[in-house]
Amino acid sequence: MSCAQVSYCIELDLKQPSDHAPLIVDLHIIQENICVCKIVLKCDSKEKVAFLLIMSKGLSQLNFYTINSVVGLNSLFKMISEPFVDHWVTYIKRIIVTTQSKE
Repeated sequence: MSCAQVSYCIELDLKQPSDHAPLIVDLHIIQENICVCKIVLKCDSKEKVAFLLIMSKGLSQLNFYTINSVVGLNSLFKMISEPFVDHWVTYIKRIIVTTQSKE
């Protein structure tokens, strides 16, 4: 927004006993179309519970004590990431937030 679009007025008549005076500013608000896509697990949903149960069961079965090399770490990372991605896609919900969306 350029300075030419902002108008202001210093109200000296409304000055209080101090040396401060109110400043009134007019800001012109232009209409904006908002469209944002989010990928979520809804809070307190059956999908979230199922996802967390599946992931916690899978993670509890991993053996973290055998990591003794970069290859072992990469293998463990793969065993964690693949089920996470697979189950995330199964349980997510895509939502689109627009200007007219509810809070």
